[in-house]
Amino acid sequence: MDQFGTGPPGPVSVVDSEITTLTASADKVLKVDAPTPYLVDLEPHSYHDAELARKLWYRQVALDYRHHLPVLTVLILLRKEADSPGLTGEYERQLPNGWLTNR
Repeated sequence: MDQFGTGPPGPVSVVDSEITTLTASADKVLKVDAPTPYLVDLEPHSYHDAELARKLWYRQVALDYRHHLPVLTVLILLRKEADSPGLTGEYERQLPNGWLTNR
């Protein structure tokens, strides 16, 4: 995982995501058994989806809630057409006054 800017500080195993109530959710995610464990959700995507950042955020929150672990989501664009200026690596929601509700 060094190519994603982080190397696993411990052994890595595949675990069931157990968030099957979400549509189009991943069946498996990677669990890094480091001193502070976390999950890695690899998300390959091949088409443009204006709601993709929001969907990935939703899955990340569901995984965090289900497993009580932080989640690193890695989006893998399989085609140029899947890219979008909106895919910045951040998903922010704001109230009308500019107050951030999540980050």
